[in-house]
Amino acid sequence: MLKPLAVALTLVEPDAGSFSFTGRWDLSDPKLPKFQWPLTAIQTKVSCSEPTTLTFALSTSDHYSVFNVYNNGQLTQVNYMQPGAHNLTVQVEGEVAVVVEKGTEDFSPDPTMQLFPRIFDSPPVSFSGMSMSSPCHISKPSAKTRRIEVIGDSISCGFGNALQRDNKKESAFCAGGVAIGTIFDKQPEIIYNLTSSRQAYSAQLAQSFGADLHLQCISGIGVCKNGDDFGPTSPRNITNFIDKALPYQKNSTWDYSLWHPDLVVMNLGTNDYDLFRSPAAGEFESEYFRLASKHMGHYPPSTPLILACGPMTIKQCSSVEKVAQALTGSGVKATFVNVSLAGTPSGLHGCIFHPDIAEDTQMARAIAPVISSVTGWHQL
Repeated sequence: MLKPLAVALTLVEPDAGSFSFTGRWDLSDPKLPKFQWPLTAIQTKVSCSEPTTLTFALSTSDHYSVFNVYNNGQLTQVNYMQPGAHNLTVQVEGEVAVVVEKGTEDFSPDPTMQLFPRIFDSPPVSFSGMSMSSPCHISKPSAKTRRIEVIGDSISCGFGNALQRDNKKESAFCAGGVAIGTIFDKQPEIIYNLTSSRQAYSAQLAQSFGADLHLQCISGIGVCKNGDDFGPTSPRNITNFIDKALPYQKNSTWDYSLWHPDLVVMNLGTNDYDLFRSPAAGEFESEYFRLASKHMGHYPPSTPLILACGPMTIKQCSSVEKVAQALTGSGVKATFVNVSLAGTPSGLHGCIFHPDIAEDTQMARAIAPVISSVTGWHQL
């Protein structure tokens, strides 16, 4: 729920040791931490002897920002915010684990378009603290023991997955919204309404294994070329963003020593081969090999990597499988998995032929046995 504060409240500072920050964060200013990747979250545990209002102070800049609120693991709110300062309020009583989570990626401006060079001028979300309407005991939640990192494009972000099947009006509005957003560099609210990163296959996998998730995904992004670009290469492909704490800040960098995943999943290549001119197979394979090798070099050699392919395009799958084989030969524990579905490539049920939530679930079920095989984990 979003509403103005009625009374002055005692502020719990972000650096008070009462919060767990999951996902990639910029903590260079500990009193004003910043975040931008989807599913980045603020977590805290409170014990309140009476009904209490918690107020999270956030500042956003994307055309719309979506924030999910969970109380003890149950979704209780979905908030849609326009740019500005916001007081996000949460009602609690007793012992409650509270999570405030960024529900989608930033869509404005579109970082994959060559026409819009100001991609590194899009400010992140900032968190300036939490207030309470009555005294509560606050503690920092324990980190999960399992960690998964997913790197991908719109499929991994859950773009358009909340579209209702056979709803032609909604489908037309979604497709029209994408076209309008591309032309005017400002996605309409319906795109945010129909996108749920929390229900994407990536988040479903992390939830099914009880793992913390770092999700680095950007709609339209590719290994060599982005989906909206006409040529076989793009100057701002995934390599421009993968090493950033804040993807659309020019001087941002991510400190890989802060967090090591137990498993990495990459699902890239759809936008290289979906529209317009595609890169030559050899060029794509070389670039993907270089990208994956560099990224896995940040982690212990025992860290497994899953290279997934599909379900929107399958043209690149033989190349992705070759990359997995080459990585294995170089010492990376790489495994290939094809996640093509019954509707592949042009019969999927989400917005503009993306997977919908049910198809995200099918993808997660296809990848989960591979995760169990390479990690020894069992699903919860």
